[in-house]
Amino acid sequence: MALTGLSLWVSDRYSTIGTQLSFSETTYNNITLDTLEEMGIETEAEGESKELHKVATFMFWKKCLTDVSLDITFSADGASYNRSDLHKQILDNYSRSLSEAMPYLSSGNLSVDYGDNRNPYIYDQARDLAGNY
Repeated sequence: MALTGLSLWVSDRYSTIGTQLSFSETTYNNITLDTLEEMGIETEAEGESKELHKVATFMFWKKCLTDVSLDITFSADGASYNRSDLHKQILDNYSRSLSEAMPYLSSGNLSVDYGDNRNPYIYDQARDLAGNY
């Protein structure tokens, strides 16, 4: 099965990194499906090219970041293998693509949860899960 449409665009544009990470046609097709899902549309025909490309680029870097997240820096017997540089570069590209794709994501109205902002040194019975006073 040959790649078409958005899958072909992503594979052509990012073939070097895709080859390094052993991306297959299935990977590129999944990136396209994830793109459509993130945009809240069913087919590529429902989206504008610019929007599809921005979100697909974000989904591509997200997949790359996931694939290298467990890679480690290793050295032995005079040889070294440093994937942390690759991880940093992918993280930079991921961050940049996220900011460019944000307006087109169906979840574009994201909010940041900073967690529990109460002072941890002041007693609060609701937080005292152990029942201690």
